[in-house]
Amino acid sequence: MKKILFISIITFTLLPLFSQTKKADLQFTTKGVFNLEPDKENTFTGSGGFSLSLNALNLRGFASILKTEFYQISDTITSKNPGELFSDQRWSARTTLFRNTLPFTVAAGSLSFTKAVSRTKNPVPSLPSSPVQKTFSRTCGIGLTLPGISSTQKPLSYFLNLDFIKTGLPLNLQAAFNQEDSSAFFCAETRFRPAARAEFQTSLLFSSTVLENNSSFLKEQNCLFEKQRSGSVLWECFFNSPFLKLNFYSGIQQNPFGITSLYLNSKIRLSAGNFLLDASYFAIPTSENSPKAVPLISSNGTLIKTVEQSSINPQLIFLTKEGTLIRTGLTASQTWKITGTSSVSTIDVGKISAGILLEKKHSSLKASFSAANLLLSGSPPAKSSVPDKFYEFSMSCSSKQPLWNGNFSLKCRQYPPKASGETVRQTLSADTSATLGKLRSLKLSAGLDLSAKNSIKDSGKYSLGAQWKVQKKHFSSSLQVTLNQKF
Repeated sequence: MKKILFISIITFTLLPLFSQTKKADLQFTTKGVFNLEPDKENTFTGSGGFSLSLNALNLRGFASILKTEFYQISDTITSKNPGELFSDQRWSARTTLFRNTLPFTVAAGSLSFTKAVSRTKNPVPSLPSSPVQKTFSRTCGIGLTLPGISSTQKPLSYFLNLDFIKTGLPLNLQAAFNQEDSSAFFCAETRFRPAARAEFQTSLLFSSTVLENNSSFLKEQNCLFEKQRSGSVLWECFFNSPFLKLNFYSGIQQNPFGITSLYLNSKIRLSAGNFLLDASYFAIPTSENSPKAVPLISSNGTLIKTVEQSSINPQLIFLTKEGTLIRTGLTASQTWKITGTSSVSTIDVGKISAGILLEKKHSSLKASFSAANLLLSGSPPAKSSVPDKFYEFSMSCSSKQPLWNGNFSLKCRQYPPKASGETVRQTLSADTSATLGKLRSLKLSAGLDLSAKNSIKDSGKYSLGAQWKVQKKHFSSSLQVTLNQKF
């Protein structure tokens, strides 16, 4: 594998050198974290690497020291193989040819594929994280992420992208390959503007992956199958205008039980004056034809247990005369899914939340209250088959000043007893940080975690941290020291 990667990097390096313009940018980056725990061995985690840009070429190389105890580091350095410390290595090369006529991008190395590829691995969308959220998902096509200082090791992968837009044809062709799991993805994407302030984007993804029956749950349910190659198709479209946003995708996945599975999701955002409405719906219509315990097996072999999911999130937005932006919102969602281990059943759980966001030019305050994992219907085979119901209050605030930035967050949860006579559990977590100086080079942080039963402390932990950042033209570095203490 290393030989193939070396050849790929050399090839991509030589190709752009035939161009006349030479623009070079070399950046070195290091990161280290000292973790001090009085009750345990002290550990260190570190990463370092470089990024080189030369014309249309980008080379990246990073290596990490995974969480290692201090004495192990000194022993390895004095040994004959100090390179064993850097067990997590990531390399990549990317270049774009014919940029002015028909841009053709090639990449190889420790690549991560997102957007449409992630949809085929887990098509269930995430529920709204906040009742006053601003973002709206847009995920057409294959997304590519090169390795960075904080990334993890990935198997050797390849990526190709051919963009016809400069020829007058609104078409983008993409392909992605993963050597380790023998997966391949091919995508055709197009976008155009049906009106001056409207945009439409759509993509069609074909995938070929290998499925293995590594799930003990499936074996317990006698849902056995042999290792086999499986194909899927994912169609996704995105429409964007000042008053309407729509993200829709639908996929067909080959099922190892001889059934073709279908899933679909639709999310919409309507805006009118001070009113905003988000709504989403996900379903696997073919779940009745599949084994009861297996609504869907995704492209990477993940068992998808959510059969149906919906959410609605209305918001009101105001701007005061003093310049304060106020957002208030409500969220209600329901999830119908498979639960249980030895025997399976379906349950319908819900979540409701309400929140408010206040924003000024240099500060913000957000607060919300939620009730989650509410059992709406279904007969779970055991108490453990139902996720723990809880009530939560959370808040966060931030401030930006010329010489410092500050953040504070608080989250309190209460888990009511599942049956009479059981204890009531509470948890509390708080975090605060301040970044100091004009260059924001020093960051101080503190955190607190508490858990209690019937309002009596059960366990607690606090943490203190300091981080120093250095940013130069060709070099950036950070060093962090964290102290964790139980009490």
